[in-house]
Amino acid sequence: MRLTASEQKKSLQFLQTLFEYSDLETFQKNVVKAAARLFPADLTVFNDHDLQTHQVHYRLYPHAFPALPEAPDILRWGLAHNDIPMYPFWKKIGEGRAVRFSDLVPKSQQSRWAFFHEFYLPHHIPYGIVMMVSVLGSWHLSLSFHRTDTDFSPHQRDLINLLRPHLSQALHNALAVTAWQFAQNQIPTTVPDPALPLALVTTQGRLLWATDQSLALFQQYGESLSPPKDLLPAIITEWVQCQEQRANDPEHRLRPPQNLALHRNGKTLYVRLMPMGTTRLLVFEESPSPTYWHTLEPYGVTPKEREVVTLLLAGKTNREMSHTLGIQVGTIQKHLGHLFEKFGVENRTALIATVKTLVAHPPNQ
Repeated sequence: MRLTASEQKKSLQFLQTLFEYSDLETFQKNVVKAAARLFPADLTVFNDHDLQTHQVHYRLYPHAFPALPEAPDILRWGLAHNDIPMYPFWKKIGEGRAVRFSDLVPKSQQSRWAFFHEFYLPHHIPYGIVMMVSVLGSWHLSLSFHRTDTDFSPHQRDLINLLRPHLSQALHNALAVTAWQFAQNQIPTTVPDPALPLALVTTQGRLLWATDQSLALFQQYGESLSPPKDLLPAIITEWVQCQEQRANDPEHRLRPPQNLALHRNGKTLYVRLMPMGTTRLLVFEESPSPTYWHTLEPYGVTPKEREVVTLLLAGKTNREMSHTLGIQVGTIQKHLGHLFEKFGVENRTALIATVKTLVAHPPNQ
């Protein structure tokens, strides 16, 4: 989409606020105030809704907005009766894109929308636009804008969608900071260097400080077997420098941020970057690498053959696979024979190597 000079300036100011070092509480407080400057709105809200327990939390801007005392109870009622249409909409399309009330429930049908009459009309905010920022288990975190007199435009909806990936990234940064602060509070003050996966670097990627756990990760994910202990792996240094270049380029600053992902021995190291004044905090998170089983679909692998190849990758023998799947050893051998043909290999070792390569990376990478 094309932005006016004013919209671009406001968007960049919003992003600068988003990525300031902050915990979750500070992030929520700052984001509603900063979002209110993007375009005119009578109310901006950061929502925390649990769709299972129907717990609700929210932060308003302006803070003095006259919310009804019973507002939390009405929200819980709306969640319990599945009468807040944004959630079914997001579930159906599989993403949390911004949507206006009028996109979901045309004005001619709003007379039959109970929650609209119980919540939005009494608050004098019949026009709204809302987007999902992130889903954390059953908790759904969203940002919404509300007006009294006029609806939001499709262009404003698209602007919010443009910023949504940045919001999601900034939220997860704030969650990481909150977890770090919690961990620090649990560690005795006599421990000078807690084993947390953190590092502080300059804008050029020069390492200033790192915890022991981070240094161990550098050894595992560096290009050589024994990189210098006081240096970041070159790939992380180059990534930090690239992020700084993009941060100074208005065109790139509006693009969704990308964490760095490094793959080694069946695990993935994710690296997040957060500005801290003139330095940058790196937060590391290691997890098992995802397996992209759908990359086998072009080879015509059947559901049962996929079960067999999954057990094969786990190192199971034919007899063990037979016991696990409840089928004869001879049937296992037939499935393996079909797999040999489909992947053009002659033995188990070649099949394992081929399948491992395919499922380790998403298509087109």
